[in-house]
Amino acid sequence: MLSSMMEVVFYLLSMVIVMYGLQCVPFDRYIRKNHVKQFYAFYFTIVMILTYLLARFFIDFTSIRF
Repeated sequence: MLSSMMEVVFYLLSMVIVMYGLQCVPFDRYIRKNHVKQFYAFYFTIVMILTYLLARFFIDFTSIRF
């Protein structure tokens, strides 16, 4: 129970970190006119992928036993 709650916390924390980090990328240069919906679908996909990878890294890193 505790480990599953920690995983949820890691995922939420990772999502905040990823969204904060992606704010520095000037995506507005690359968005074509009238293609904003496609951009948001792409952005959501990128955020989910990076969130999963970062959270799995933290979860695996904290579960290492020495």
